[in-house]
Amino acid sequence: MRWGGLGLAVAALACAGCAGAGESSPAGAAQPATQLEPAAAAAEPATPDTQAAAKKPKRVVPAPPAHGPAYLVARIRRPLRTPFGTVPDRTLYAQPVWAPVVRHHGDRGRLLVPLGKRGRVVSADLRKVQLQWREVRVVVDLSAERMVVRDGRQRLGVFPIGNGAPSTPTPTGRFFVTDRLEFGQGSPYAPFAFGLSAHVSQLPASWLGGDQVAIHYGAMGAVSHGCIHAGLDAIELLKRRAALGTLVIVKA
Repeated sequence: MRWGGLGLAVAALACAGCAGAGESSPAGAAQPATQLEPAAAAAEPATPDTQAAAKKPKRVVPAPPAHGPAYLVARIRRPLRTPFGTVPDRTLYAQPVWAPVVRHHGDRGRLLVPLGKRGRVVSADLRKVQLQWREVRVVVDLSAERMVVRDGRQRLGVFPIGNGAPSTPTPTGRFFVTDRLEFGQGSPYAPFAFGLSAHVSQLPASWLGGDQVAIHYGAMGAVSHGCIHAGLDAIELLKRRAALGTLVIVKA
């Protein structure tokens, strides 16, 4: 399905059972004013403590939150080459790529990246990415036709959903939010949609749109081309709390 244009930012987003628009890239931050360099301070003699501190390796992974379950996400700063293809540092809709870290040790990590129909887990140097801890996650239960949004141990909400028709089922697995897209009034996907790292494997031959799965406003029941439909209350909550990289677990 094609996503239509939005305001000043017009992009053709190919998404299963969806139509919408990408957001324009944010303007570059203003350059800081030139400042004079401070005078160099006199060097202090090295002591055993300062020598040990200099040899201690810099912490790569930030300390986790003190409360509740959390997971790491990594912003890919430059294209990441993998055995399965190259992960760009921006999505098709000019949004930064934030990928969940499924395992890490020291400066090495395993990232869930948006390659293939269901994503791939690849190795990465964590020194080359920006890391953040996240606590919000989304669990979609297709058989129960409901979506649960959690923040750590706190349940933020439970909502009814619509999902893929029998001929175009919603894929199951571990995915994440790749795009946050706003739609203008009159669009069937207004006011907001969340592109996922999931893609539909079965689509009608007559279908002219793409295969990317998204969470957006829509009818309940098994009626979509693979997308997950939700009510406006759920969409508003996700807009406030589900940042890029948010884990979305879809189970049968």
